[in-house]
Amino acid sequence: MGFPELASISVRYKLFDQVRAGLSTGFLPDMPRLGKWDNLFSLSGDFYYHFGRFSYSPDKRLFYVKLGMNCILQQPYEWDRAWWNSCFRVGGEIFTTRNFGLNLEGGFICNLNPERNWAHVDRFLPAINVNLFHRF
Repeated sequence: MGFPELASISVRYKLFDQVRAGLSTGFLPDMPRLGKWDNLFSLSGDFYYHFGRFSYSPDKRLFYVKLGMNCILQQPYEWDRAWWNSCFRVGGEIFTTRNFGLNLEGGFICNLNPERNWAHVDRFLPAINVNLFHRF
């Protein structure tokens, strides 16, 4: 759960030794008390570079840098009014068992089309994410 991915499901694939690629899709229902939006849908693609000491996993390092692209659509999901942004984040993985863990990450997103999207927000915004994961 986070911003800009929303409540999401993601997958990651190992490309090289400490490099991974990920895809995610997310959703956030209308919440009148928190903001003025209709149902939101997000699509994201990210690259991860792991660094630092080795974590509980013997083949992956504890910390990572994440670069990615994200698209958020508001119902009725019109592509010409989609909110496109890029993100830069630093995060870490905390393994609770061999296959389960928690990701914590923070950074910023850059709004790529501020004049044409439904959100009408600043060029740069903070980004934060907390994920529970299962490793296969």
